[in-house]
Amino acid sequence: MTKTLALLLLSALTVSAQRPSVARDRSMPFNAVVQQRILPQAGALLQQLVKDKRALTIDDTQVFNGSDKFLPGKIAIALVEYLVTVPKDDPRLPKLLKDFR
Repeated sequence: MTKTLALLLLSALTVSAQRPSVARDRSMPFNAVVQQRILPQAGALLQQLVKDKRALTIDDTQVFNGSDKFLPGKIAIALVEYLVTVPKDDPRLPKLLKDFR
């Protein structure tokens, strides 16, 4: 349940950041939505966080503005979910783990 909530939070953050078409095809299984839409957005969010750090803004709104003191932890949980889906033999994995730290 926690993973699902974290993914939904991450999805809400990244949808507005990247504006992809995320209208859900009702015939598409939720697992496919996560793998094909949400997880790639999570990777993009990780790179955006590495670049912008605590100055990250989405839709001209500062993400880390202090209004939700638990938001950094929620984002970290969602990014961990992304990282565990990256295959262990993926050459990007060491950099992704370094970036996450």
